[in-house]
Amino acid sequence: IIIIIIMSSDLKTSSSSSSSRKNANRTAKRRSSTKPIVLVIITLLVMCFGARRTRVVVADELLAQEAEMEKRVTCGSAIKLTHASTKVKLHSHGIGYGSGSGQQSVTGFPESNDPGGYWQVFGTKDEPCERGEDITDGRLIRLQHLQTRKWLHSHAAHRSPLTNNQEVSAHGDEENSDAGDEWKFEVADGNKGDKAGPVWKKDQKVRLQHRQTKAFLSSSNTKFQRPISGQSEVCGTSRSDANSVWKADQGVYFPKVDL
Repeated sequence: IIIIIIMSSDLKTSSSSSSSRKNANRTAKRRSSTKPIVLVIITLLVMCFGARRTRVVVADELLAQEAEMEKRVTCGSAIKLTHASTKVKLHSHGIGYGSGSGQQSVTGFPESNDPGGYWQVFGTKDEPCERGEDITDGRLIRLQHLQTRKWLHSHAAHRSPLTNNQEVSAHGDEENSDAGDEWKFEVADGNKGDKAGPVWKKDQKVRLQHRQTKAFLSSSNTKFQRPISGQSEVCGTSRSDANSVWKADQGVYFPKVDL
């Protein structure tokens, strides 16, 4: 629009200056003086459209980064852990074991719409983590059952009721947590794509190894009878096999926010 106005002004000046040579010379000078102005305006328009395109590219990159962050299981996230082979969810409830430690039982629940399947990710008491912080391969973590506020726990002193492996229970509370609640996070699928090293991501195959006893959190098709019929036994085993592979799927994931 600005270019058209300037060109229109030149035409009017040209028609009115035909009466005298002096005015014609003046018009010629005006024409030549408007050329740099037109070039400047064109340059500004090019810069404007170029900047707009740059903003679009930057916005796309930011959206891609945001989508990538939403896939990460970070400290503070509340997740459901699905057993990769049997598809049961890591579950707990206010029912204690009838043998062994008598502590709150941990099982594999077959249904996905289970409020007893949410676990919140924390660091250890000695090495806490901030909400939104990545969980890197090899890091020690704790998982707290959201409904009962007890910690995913294990110990070598008690055997699991069905397979006679190491018992896994839910134990303690907000104020009481010990080394038996600590698990080492391991990436199970060999994904080395992250520059900072492998980090926990949604739908990624992972293992949890008990720090004190070195047992892996495991499950199988071995099922309980009443009062928790149909639920699978969860236990600790020494084997790093298909029964010890889990994936985080449903949940609330907290990305890290840099202030």
